[in-house]
This record gives sequence, structure tokens and C-alpha cells, in this order.
Amino acid sequence: MEEIRYSGGKEICVALGVTILLALFLFRVEDSYRIGLLLVAGALLLLRPLPFRKWSRLDGCVAALALSDLFSCFYAACPIPALDAAFYSVYMLATYFVCRRLFAHGRALQVLRVGSLFPIGAALLLAVCSFFVFRSSVLEAGFEDTYHFRFLFRPLGYITNIWAEVLLSIICRTGTMMLPVPAIRKMSSCNICMPCP
Repeated sequence: MEEIRYSGGKEICVALGVTILLALFLFRVEDSYRIGLLLVAGALLLLRPLPFRKWSRLDGCVAALALSDLFSCFYAACPIPALDAAFYSVYMLATYFVCRRLFAHGRALQVLRVGSLFPIGAALLLAVCSFFVFRSSVLEAGFEDTYHFRFLFRPLGYITNIWAEVLLSIICRTGTMMLPVPAIRKMSSCNICMPCP
């Protein structure tokens, strides 16, 4: 089993940048100039991309999903929305490989774990508070409950089905963040999920 390497300044800076990008995605900040992809691509070049021979099956599946979105641009009935979806797939693929490199570094992983708790906690707090405001507004209008108005509740601008998906991913992320680093390495040593580079 590979020992934890202590990371230098560039890995910690990249981990902080990924945490900021997580907050931007969670709070739906529009990146019309596509600066986020440029920053992630620069971080990927700074950390050196993972060699193809070290890819796991999960890496191949994630890359295949991104490639399928790219190829869908060629046969899509409306290519403009397909290009937007393909852009986000490539963006997330690059972010995935940056995070894969960060998972191999002890302090950078810790910065990423602790730093991502702040935007997640703020989003959950805002969502809970906005629900109570929404509920009190509906009840003050004279209705008995919020059931018939549930489609109007949009925490952070997400519709409730997508917000449920966001919450599920936050729960999974929080669950893995609670694991100590050696336990994550033990889980990833099977080479199916994420072997350490």
C-alpha cells in the first residue's frame, strides 16, 4: 500500500481552487466566459494528467460518458444545447481528473475535504431557511399546507427533484469525508474505483 505523500503548495492551491469551483457550481454562478474550464485545465496541467495505463475502470466509464456527450453534438437535432451539455461534460471530466490527482496527496485531500464543508453547509442552511420562509408565506396566505404549492419551492434555484439529487450527492460526499484517509486508500486499493497514482 502506498504511503501518503505530503503535498506542496501547488496541490493545496489547486484544492482551494476546486473548493471554490464547487461553491460556484452549488450556488449556480453562471460562467459565461468559461473561465472555470480554463482554470481546471491549468490545474490539470500543473498536477500532470494521470497516465492512461493507470486509469481504473471507473476512470474509463467517466471518460466514456463525457465522450458520448461530445459525440452527441454531431447527430443532435439542436446542436447548440448539445454543445453546452458537452462543454459541461468535458469540464466535469477535467475536474474529476484534478480531484483524482488531489486524492493522492494527504494535505491537499484534507484541504479539499474541510474546505468543501463550508459551501455545502451554507447551501443546506440557506435551503432550510428558505423552506421555512416559503412555508410561512403559504400559510400566511390562508392555505392549510404547502403540498399543493410544492412545485413553487426552489432552493437555490433548483427544482425539487434536482435539489434531491444535490442532497444525495452531498450526503455521499459527506459520508466519504468522514472516513479517515487510510480507509479511503484501503477502499481504493482494489483498483476498481480509484487507485492512487
